[in-house]
Amino acid sequence: MKRNYIAKRFQNAGSGLTLDTEALAKYKDIIDLSIGDTDFITDEGIINAAFRDAKAGYTRYGDPKGDPELIDAVCRAWQEDFEQKLPHDHVLVSASSCLGMALVMFSILDPGDEVIVFSPYFPMYRTQIELAGGVCVDVPTYASEDYAIDADGNGRRRTVTRTQTLSASVNKPYPKFSRDRLLIYGNDAAPNLNFSRSPSGLSNAEEGFVTSIRKWFTLRDLKEYSENLDDDSDFTLMSNHEFETLFHAKNRDNEVEFRLLFTSLAQEQMLELLKDDEIGYGDDFTFIKRGKINLLHSKHLSGSSLSTDPEIFHDWDFDSAHLNFKNFNENYFKNLYFSLAPLLAIPLYQQTRTYKDIYKGEIQSQPSSWEHEAIANYYGAVYFKHESSITENILKTQLVEMRDGVSKVRVTANGFGGKNRVDYESVWGGDGRFHRVPIRWVEYFPVERKSYMYVSENSPVPESLAHSDQKLWRNIYACI
Repeated sequence: MKRNYIAKRFQNAGSGLTLDTEALAKYKDIIDLSIGDTDFITDEGIINAAFRDAKAGYTRYGDPKGDPELIDAVCRAWQEDFEQKLPHDHVLVSASSCLGMALVMFSILDPGDEVIVFSPYFPMYRTQIELAGGVCVDVPTYASEDYAIDADGNGRRRTVTRTQTLSASVNKPYPKFSRDRLLIYGNDAAPNLNFSRSPSGLSNAEEGFVTSIRKWFTLRDLKEYSENLDDDSDFTLMSNHEFETLFHAKNRDNEVEFRLLFTSLAQEQMLELLKDDEIGYGDDFTFIKRGKINLLHSKHLSGSSLSTDPEIFHDWDFDSAHLNFKNFNENYFKNLYFSLAPLLAIPLYQQTRTYKDIYKGEIQSQPSSWEHEAIANYYGAVYFKHESSITENILKTQLVEMRDGVSKVRVTANGFGGKNRVDYESVWGGDGRFHRVPIRWVEYFPVERKSYMYVSENSPVPESLAHSDQKLWRNIYACI
């Protein structure tokens, strides 16, 4: 079978503008209107003008948009006929109306778009619409009605309704809150030492060329820093270069106490912890020491649940409940153990006896600001937040005074209030017009409220402190 090389979209096309010359020859008084051909000869004046232009050299390609003089004439004619000003850049002169209409269809139609055409119409309209991927919708008109479009709802008029969802967005600032876990540990060992370190990204990396280069550059920088005598730092590189590279406590300020804390055994145990990402979590912790206070932040602890609510173990199946209980406790122990592991890796922390242990007596101490904040957050921001706050709140505490063993603590709640706003963005619609799309958003503004709570160690709050300006103390009272 001979292959048909004609494109599929043309294989089933109609005759288009093909003239049925045999049918036309049978009748002498038929005027063919199918292609807009005239039955008279072009005016002699037009022929002569075209001849003179051709002789004058106007036979080459002209401006693709059309001859400027012709465009001027079109604009003037439009102004005269319709009393509307027509910009020059809205006029495109084409070789024929068929070409012009085809360009229009290919420019505005997407596949499946419907085009309403009132019949009878120029035969090429359907072909042009379908070639552009559109769907031709015939709406008949009748000579008896002067080819008017029917508007009386008798069913001969088809109404096509289209909807489109236009979306727009704006970028506005908003408050973001997150919860994290921080392990705070106090010890009398190395009381004058301060340093911090964070995950280096070198401990858990696969050994390769890139990792080796990174370690080499890190160690080189540490050596140069150690040999620099122009600054105030007493940093001195220790002989265990691997420990220095991976632990990277470059900002330590007491070299003697740092070496007292990190003995050879402590260095070996810390390296083992940093490089173990099979049983443990590897180098995923930040270690900050400020005098006697040690702060540890572990990524794995922040993402784990420490809730021991019995309801989490409820199950209708005993084996499932048993397995859930077993897995939970294994993960619970692992998460806590490896959060404490950086402290356990330092033998001096386990060997140092506390003041209370040495003197065996009661130490009269006052609650710290951290304990005050813990109490305030335990009761919740609902007691302290500003009335206009619509977000979470951060609670900070400050000891105001202490009387009769009772601490008066100021609680400052910081949050954000909000006002509803509407912005409008112009969005191009499928109907070929711009539409103003409303965008609703919330403008946040900071709010703050100061209130008070009373904290006592195993003793009731005296009635003498129940002043009128502290209405919440009965709800906020806590024993520690």
